[in-house]
Amino acid sequence: MSRLANNSKGLTPFALRQLYTACVTSIADYGSTIWWRGQAQFTTLLQKLQNLPIKKILGVFKTTPILPMEIESALPPPEVRLSSSLRMYTFRLLKLSPSHPVNHAIDKLLNTQATPRKKKPETPQLQRIHRSISNLYKLEDLEQIHHFHFPPWERETLYKVHISKLSKEEETKFHLRLLQNNSDNSIFIYTDASSTTTENSQGIGVGLSVISPQSNRIHYEKKVNIGPNKLVYNGEVEGATLALVYNGEVEGATLAVEYAAKHARPGIHFHIYSDNQAGLRRLKTTSDNPGQECQIRAITAARKAVSKGATTTIHWVPGHTDIPGNEKADKLAKAATTIQPSTQLTSFAMLGVKIRQTQNKEWRQKLTTPPRHTEPSTNQHSYRREFPWKILSKPCVPQGTKREIASAFYQLKLGHGYFKSYLHKLGHTTNNRCRCGRQETPTHLLLSCPETGDARKVLKRNLLKHHIREFTMKSLLHTAKGVEATLDFIRTTKIATRIWHTQRATEDENEDEDEEDEDEEV
Repeated sequence: MSRLANNSKGLTPFALRQLYTACVTSIADYGSTIWWRGQAQFTTLLQKLQNLPIKKILGVFKTTPILPMEIESALPPPEVRLSSSLRMYTFRLLKLSPSHPVNHAIDKLLNTQATPRKKKPETPQLQRIHRSISNLYKLEDLEQIHHFHFPPWERETLYKVHISKLSKEEETKFHLRLLQNNSDNSIFIYTDASSTTTENSQGIGVGLSVISPQSNRIHYEKKVNIGPNKLVYNGEVEGATLALVYNGEVEGATLAVEYAAKHARPGIHFHIYSDNQAGLRRLKTTSDNPGQECQIRAITAARKAVSKGATTTIHWVPGHTDIPGNEKADKLAKAATTIQPSTQLTSFAMLGVKIRQTQNKEWRQKLTTPPRHTEPSTNQHSYRREFPWKILSKPCVPQGTKREIASAFYQLKLGHGYFKSYLHKLGHTTNNRCRCGRQETPTHLLLSCPETGDARKVLKRNLLKHHIREFTMKSLLHTAKGVEATLDFIRTTKIATRIWHTQRATEDENEDEDEEDEDEEV
């Protein structure tokens, strides 16, 4: 990694981070589900190992603090990473068949009565694995998977799934033209899901609207609340499933199949539209993965429709583009968030989110509770005083940002880089003053240095375009749109880059030599 990048050239932060996670942590953590029990000696070794690459990933100086570097590189501390890996292993076991050897061994261990001993026996690792996420769900309320339900010779879904490759704007125009030119035998069904954070919200809402484009008449509307323990993704899959079973009675999701059986007739073609591509891809592929229950119901409903001479196709439609049916389904979904939930089941998707939230919670505890031997920094420009802790899933600089620009950005944000306020402390410059006479700090270079006044006007205009009115270090370096604008500012001015610093140092030396020559002549 040292040979592949330095502060000015080489691989991007994204590429180096991928290299570290794929080629280093995968080997260092190998088999950690077997041996990890929170041992301090392993944490110390792996922490020393991680401290080396995160400096290379960000392109910062060796003296940069570790905790901010881990935050900016989106790499949790090894202790947090290993504990999360243990939970994810348990999460994968839950999705496997109960007859799987590891699940069988865990069940055998849990059902075995421990013999009484004077000394408390050590907790077996299998039991530790089982307990790692037991507080996040109830087994009886967990989404069910019917293992080995689809034989290899029976993978037909009896409905087609079409996801357009056009852009949102082009697909919207195509869809509106389709509404004007369609046959009388076509029925359009729109579905959507919504999640709101209001006080009255009781879970994920699902909306369903059925119309005939020729008459623009609404045949049927439905709204369902699938509970607080699921994601919008589950709602989108549920909505598409409800649309498939639209020709049946309505009592939750099951009676919708009966409604489909009553109203399907020869020659009718049902066009189902959803704005969630992930949900459509799940319905398209038969498997034993999460979301299987909705897929089984959808296939059952489609089979009944086909037996009566009807056909069904599921399409992707762009959301929030003023398509009437989709807007109606969106309103129904929002309204459905406040009604009584029809189920309290926990989906695997939601369980995965809870596991990630647990990881972030542990990480945040380590950030807010530093080691005892360290004292809080009194430097008013320290990272934790300037920016609130924000746990990221990836580095904040956009993918593809050149190495030199990304390094300068992180050096400005972390306070250790090619500017005199830092270099003077190390004895690399004779003073800490900018050419304008003020102290050359990251705050000065970004917010007030007169030498970059023209570029700063452009920077402020870019911020106003995104409705960012505060011109502070936090808005420039700690918000998504602010980061993009700041990177453009660095590209234009080259501030805090190595070339910028060396050129200024050379110019200053030449000016000093010229002044000495003039003094000698005088």
